[in-house]
Formats: sequence, C-alpha cells, structure tokens
Amino acid sequence: MKIIEGIQLKNTIKQIRKYQNNHKGLDNLYRELDSLEINSLQSFSFQNDNDFFDEVSFVLSVINSIIVHPHIVTKSEDIIIRAELAGHIAHDQFQKVMKDSSLWKEKDIDMVPENVYYHQYIDELKIYENIFIGMLVKLLDQEINKYYDFYVSILPSIGSQYEIVLENESIETALSKVDKLQRKLRHIKNSHFYKEVSKCDLSLKKIQPTNILLKDRLYNYCFKFYRKFVAYEDLESLKSDFRTYYLFQMLKTLNKKGFVLDESVQNNTHNLSFIYKDYKVNLLLSRYRSGISVTINHKDIVAKHYLYLNTDRVIQDDSIDYKNTEKFNTIDILTIWNLYSQDDITKPLFKSTLSEEVMVYEWLNSKFEEILVKKDLYKKYCPVCRSKNLIEDGGYFECANCKTQYVFKNQSEVLDTIWFMRIRRS
Repeated sequence: MKIIEGIQLKNTIKQIRKYQNNHKGLDNLYRELDSLEINSLQSFSFQNDNDFFDEVSFVLSVINSIIVHPHIVTKSEDIIIRAELAGHIAHDQFQKVMKDSSLWKEKDIDMVPENVYYHQYIDELKIYENIFIGMLVKLLDQEINKYYDFYVSILPSIGSQYEIVLENESIETALSKVDKLQRKLRHIKNSHFYKEVSKCDLSLKKIQPTNILLKDRLYNYCFKFYRKFVAYEDLESLKSDFRTYYLFQMLKTLNKKGFVLDESVQNNTHNLSFIYKDYKVNLLLSRYRSGISVTINHKDIVAKHYLYLNTDRVIQDDSIDYKNTEKFNTIDILTIWNLYSQDDITKPLFKSTLSEEVMVYEWLNSKFEEILVKKDLYKKYCPVCRSKNLIEDGGYFECANCKTQYVFKNQSEVLDTIWFMRIRRS
C-alpha cells in the first residue's frame, strides 16, 4: 500500500469508528449503512499523488542539506601507536605508559617507550537521529519505486482497457516527477552519510521525538513529514484497519443486495449471519487479521469461500498464509486495485480497474451464480468447459479439466438450477 493510501485508510477508519459509536446495536448499524460514506482509497491516491511528489522532492532537498552538515557525536578511545607518531600525550595516558612495561624497549643504556597510549577522538555518524534519516530515505525509495511500477502498469498499450480515464499527459507528468525523485534518491544513497548509517538496522519502530528531531530545523522538518505521511508504523495495525475497511464495504453491498440479518442467531461484528433469498450466509473474520470467510448454506448444501485482504500492490505467494484453507471452495485475494484467484496470483481477474465497492459486489455476486439447465445433460458435461471429465461425490460435481464445482439445487428430474460453488474465470 502506498503512503497516500495509508493516510486515507486511517481517515476512513476514523469515520467508520464514529459511525459505530453513533449507531448502537447491530440492527441499527446495519440498517443505516446507506448513510455511511466510505471514501475510495483509489480515488484519493490519484488525486493526491502530485502533491505528494512535491512534498517528497522538498524533503529530499532537506535531507541533502543534513548530509552536508549532519549531527555527529565525538567519541574518544585510547589506542596504542608508535611513540614518534604521537602528539601531545595527556597526563593520564602518560601514567598508563609508565605502568605498562610491554611498551618499553632498551635503547643504548636507557629504557624508552617504543609505543604509547594515545587519546583518539572519533566523529560518530551513526546516532539515532541519523539512522532515522537513513530509514526515511529507504522508506521513500521503496515508495517511489511503487509509484514507478504503478504508473508504468497503467500506460496505455495496444489492446488495453481502463475504466479510470487518465490522460496520457497526466501519466507522463507523474512519471517525469517520479524519475526526478529517483535520481535524487540515487544521489543520496551514494553519499558517505547514507552508506555509513545504512550499516545499521534501518527498520526503526515508533520513532522517538528526541531533542535533535524536535529542535533542529532540518531534522524537525523530516520528523514532521514522517509523522504526517506515515500513518502506519506496524504491519498488524495496517492489516487490521484494511480488513475493517473492506468488511464495511461488504456490509454495504450486502445491505444493498437485500441481505437481512438473521435474528435467530447471536450476531457480532466478527461473526455475522444473514438470510438472502433461499440462502443462509455467514461472515466470519479470521482469527488472523488477513481475511474474511464466507459460508453459504442452501438446505444441506454448503459452500465456503475465503477472501484474503492484501495491502500490497504486487502479491507475493509466500506472503499469504494458506494454513487451514483446504476446506474452502474458493480462495481469492483482494487488494485496493484488483482481485486475484489463488490458482494464479499473477493474473488479475478484472481486466480493467474497478472501484473497491464494485470489486466487492462482483466477488460476492460470483458466489451466488446460478443457471437453469437440463439436469441429465450437465450431469455428464461440464457447463463451463464442456468436458466430460466430471467427478461426482455425494451430489457435488467437479470438472477435472477446469476445476469448476457445482451442485443441483432442487434435485428435480428434468430441469434444475445449477449453483456454482467454484467457477473457472477466463
């Protein structure tokens, strides 16, 4: 997730919390969801990118000024050097030399010191405040690379389609600014300052407001920038808020589609049950902070789906915990920008960019997909790929070719409704 998106997420969560405080009781909260405005992270990202680039450009200029004249700490230590190389020796060093016989050697008839203790002063760059500056540089470098990848990905190409209309000039302007920022960052990263501080761990958590960060004009500007733009200092809080964001997107969708709270069960915001047409639906927030499970019942037929909520734009398979997911018919991964199937996380399911609200709507709709068919025909042939390679297990059908899963809902003799529990997407 980009920094700008994180800021908007933080603000949106505040809106949601305020809405929850003003709507006591789950029935009231769910009934009035139309009044809750959930701002799009996508839209905010586009609208504020240029302002963010300008801010980053200025803060990099400030960092350049810091690099020229950084705060340092002078450390001292006693070292042993050749006597002829030593300058003035302090009294305490002289006393140590007198006591250390290993430093002396015989010359003519006298004993003279060959080596002496010498008080050496060292300028130390690797103080907390400079490590913070190094961390900020690393953070901004990662962030600007995200922007570069994003804007390159939406460059119009032959055959591409985009619902978000961006003028070519807008993309060109953004990429031009990103290019300048990348050059500035390369210059900083090649500096002696950065090479030294980057030897330290640059993953600081919960930055402490030290005297230098508060009172030095340049360091303070960087500190204020960090406080302003970095909404999340830990990944767990980000994941938790991101799940809340999409949970309320889903609740609004359920409300619009006519899902009714099942009052026969005990509901809470982590475990919600609904009635929809002839289905019973359960939403369960995973004990991990990463997703929402959706269980759909029709009589004694059960379908289970899991929706991972991923804050990254580029999904890495090893970043997703598939533990205890074998029981699900489908496992999908939702980001701010697109939806992916576990089967192939490299290919987004939507060919064009849709809003977060529409993506949730489409995902939910796909779990209730039905068609009326001749039962005998589709007990033999897959209704998606037409393959005859079907596996039946207790009334559940799975195509060995395309992995589509379905059941017949009404168990009638001739015409029946297929309910797709898993459907292959092109």
